[in-house]
Amino acid sequence: MRVALVSAVAAVLALVVAGAAAPKEGARARLLTAVSRDAPPGTKVRIEWSVTIPDGHGGRQPFGAGGMFVQFLTKTGAATEPAFGTEVQTGRYVATATVPPGGVGGIRPGLRGTTDIYFPIENDPFRGKLGVVCDVRAVSGALHWFKGAFNTGDMPGLQALFSRTRFAWFSSTSPGLRIDPAARNRATLIAYFRARHRLHDRVLSFTFRFNGFEPGRWLGHFSLTGTRRADDFRGGEVFRFAAKGALDCAGQHARIAALSISTTG
Repeated sequence: MRVALVSAVAAVLALVVAGAAAPKEGARARLLTAVSRDAPPGTKVRIEWSVTIPDGHGGRQPFGAGGMFVQFLTKTGAATEPAFGTEVQTGRYVATATVPPGGVGGIRPGLRGTTDIYFPIENDPFRGKLGVVCDVRAVSGALHWFKGAFNTGDMPGLQALFSRTRFAWFSSTSPGLRIDPAARNRATLIAYFRARHRLHDRVLSFTFRFNGFEPGRWLGHFSLTGTRRADDFRGGEVFRFAAKGALDCAGQHARIAALSISTTG
């Protein structure tokens, strides 16, 4: 019986370390201490969390393993050094992590291996109304989606990217002037993007910053700067732009609710 038990535990660990099997097995974490989204940079934060897996009978059981860690994300998307946890009880860990420069952009518990595995957090402090995580990774995903769809003329992709239920505006200075009241009309948005694509309007590069999650309104705020070019502006020369906006995180997926773009140089 002891040999069988050891073999079973080893099999579970092998599945988790394998990476691809972790989501299939349904491993997830829960924060047992509150983590402030607004903790000042440099603050030492004691974090206690648990990790569980399905028990095969409709419930969940603690998952214990060496190499468990918790990690803050910066507001520009970079990961900080992991804070490795001490297992204080089977499946229960505690570690002290330092808030990175600029503040907290997200939090990830994980398991160190050949490829690190990250666990979804049941009570993520950046969790939206229906469970979408509205943090720096959500912003990064939406903005890279926008760049790719805008540049390639992927109109179905752009249609899907902008919130249908809580669209606020898409505005732009020249090139492609779009101001009120047109900026608030979602019905004309795709025609606008088609016209810009025909003029070879392209986002060449950008960097961004996550400016925080606003619970209650379920918005993830962001800003970015970058470079563009278009046939109808400055003879097609590259120019700089700045933008700011917000993700709608009230649904099952993060979508852009507002985006304002302006030429800066």
